[in-house]
Amino acid sequence: MIDTKCENCVKDLYRYILLLVDCREKRSKVLVHCKMGVSRSASTVIAFAMKDFGWSLQQAHDFVKQKRGCIKPNQGFMQQLITYQGILDARYGILFTYINLYMDGYQLLKIF
Repeated sequence: MIDTKCENCVKDLYRYILLLVDCREKRSKVLVHCKMGVSRSASTVIAFAMKDFGWSLQQAHDFVKQKRGCIKPNQGFMQQLITYQGILDARYGILFTYINLYMDGYQLLKIF
């Protein structure tokens, strides 16, 4: 996965999520990393938390940000995570009726 806003990360995220689920089931420890640990790895862990814990993008982002304060998924990855949330909502019947996503003080998305 390349860290550009044009990169399609969703296709890779499915593979990474399956790997993380497999490791969790085996009770293995996993280090998710990328060059800077800011965008790609953060996006992967956020997507995993959304799928595995049934969290909204906001909940998953806040959790990962609490654990690693320097995360900042690029704009393209964030847009794809928003799309991924819609996929999860449709697949599992989860409806997040209110999303108010802020990143570094800037409002990225507001849906009611």
